[in-house]
Amino acid sequence: LFLTQIQIDFGVLGTLAAECDKAQIRRPLIVTDAGVKAVGILQKALDALQGLPVTVFDQTPSNPTEAAVRAAAELYRAHECDGLIAVGGGSSIDCAKGVAIAATHEGPLKTYATIEGGSPKITPAVAPIIAVPTTAGTGSETQSYALISRDGSHEKMACGDPKALPAVAILDPELTATLPHGAALLSGVDALTHAVESAVCTKANALSRIHAEGAFRQLATAIDRVVDVFPAAEKEMVRAMLSESLQAVISQTLCKTKDGSGRVAAHEIMIGTPAIRNLIRENKIAQMYSSIQTGNSLGMQTLDQNLTELVRRNVISPAEARAKAKIPENFPG
Repeated sequence: LFLTQIQIDFGVLGTLAAECDKAQIRRPLIVTDAGVKAVGILQKALDALQGLPVTVFDQTPSNPTEAAVRAAAELYRAHECDGLIAVGGGSSIDCAKGVAIAATHEGPLKTYATIEGGSPKITPAVAPIIAVPTTAGTGSETQSYALISRDGSHEKMACGDPKALPAVAILDPELTATLPHGAALLSGVDALTHAVESAVCTKANALSRIHAEGAFRQLATAIDRVVDVFPAAEKEMVRAMLSESLQAVISQTLCKTKDGSGRVAAHEIMIGTPAIRNLIRENKIAQMYSSIQTGNSLGMQTLDQNLTELVRRNVISPAEARAKAKIPENFPG
């Protein structure tokens, strides 16, 4: 959920070609819709790709369907694409996730639906995704599941797995500038609804409640200290995107496993709690590490704390932990 790299700034769409290169996408399929194409945003994305060979699927419906996923997957395979760029709202991003699975796995998409027990069947072969949202309501660009309408019944099925998480989310507020007022308002309501759902669902936990409460507060109030660096005319668009996507900062370090079978990620997690926000506002950055150390009950952890747990579970060796640690002395021997 938290491992998508986020790029946010006005004009950051211009980094799209570089992000494709980082993700090793050489022949992307752009998944978008007719509205995004009509207002010229698709062309901006094509221009940003600087001549990269591109295939476009621009028929994403307002609620992505199995039929749309199949059609886009056929294009993906026919043009030998090796990755996806989703340009649009949640529908286009969810459709792209469906394609990332369907184009690289055998059988119909419903085979991989969570309700059918299909998530464990999704392999690392899933295609890489770069998400370029043009609304600020769904949050689909930073989570790994897609809602797809079934053929015939139109029931929504969730398909996904952490392997289907977008590698990068490019949040360019300029892309929301042409959003109709009504659609912009509904995007805000959508984000607010997600926050409420997260707070009251039966599987809510301490970490999800922190995110839900933080999102609710940020949607209800301005975060002037964050957006004051932007010109006045741009602040509202920045607020909308930040309120949806910036709830925590998580970094990861890959460590060699003790049994030599591969690598495992060790994480450092900082949650945007009131205490952390105060330290940022007051420029007391040096104190943030100790706040993370003592914030375990809130879902926070330092890299060294996670490394300690991995050593305890015999996943990595003390020597590997020492090589990656912020304080190597914590791992003697």
